[in-house]
Amino acid sequence: MNLKRRHLLAGASTLAFGGFLNGFPKIAFAETPVKGGTMVVGQHQNNIKTLDASLGVQPDERPVMYAIYNSLVSIASDFSLQPELATEWVVENEGARYVITLRSGVTFHDDTPFDAEAVKYNLETRLDPANNSPHRSQLSAAIDSIEVVDPMTVAVNLKFPWPGLMAILSDRAGLGHVDK
Repeated sequence: MNLKRRHLLAGASTLAFGGFLNGFPKIAFAETPVKGGTMVVGQHQNNIKTLDASLGVQPDERPVMYAIYNSLVSIASDFSLQPELATEWVVENEGARYVITLRSGVTFHDDTPFDAEAVKYNLETRLDPANNSPHRSQLSAAIDSIEVVDPMTVAVNLKFPWPGLMAILSDRAGLGHVDK
C-alpha cells in the first residue's frame, strides 16, 4: 500500500481527536448539589488581581468570576437580555424606574439567601465611594436609589430614563456576592 505523508497525518489526527473525545472525562450532575469541596481552576492567564465581584476589572478575572457568581441578567447570542437571577423586569415611570423580580430558592455559596436585600446591598456597595468600586462610574451617573419592594422584588430608581441599565447588570456590575 502506498501511503503518502498527508494520509498518515490525516489518519493520526483522526485517531488523536477520537482518542481525545473518548478520553474526555464525563461530567455527572447530582440531583441535589453537594456542598463543600474544592474548586480547582486552571488557566494560562495570570493577571488576576481579585475575585471580589465589586472590584474586579481584569479580563483574566472574567471567566473565573462567571464560574463563581451569577448576574441578574445575561445576554443571549442574539444580544437579547435573558433572565438569570432576575426572572423579569418592568420599566416604569417613563423609563426611570426598573422593578426587578428575583429568582426564588437561590442561595449564595455560604447559604445566605439571595433576595432583594442582597441585590440592594450589592448595588449600594458598588455605589458607595468609600468602597472604591471601579463599577461605580457605570452606575452612579444614572442610579438615584435602590428600593426593596418585597423580599423577592427590588426597584432601581434612576435619575433619568436609561435603557442601558439591564445590559450593565448583565456584566460585572450585576454579579452578586455577599460579604456582610
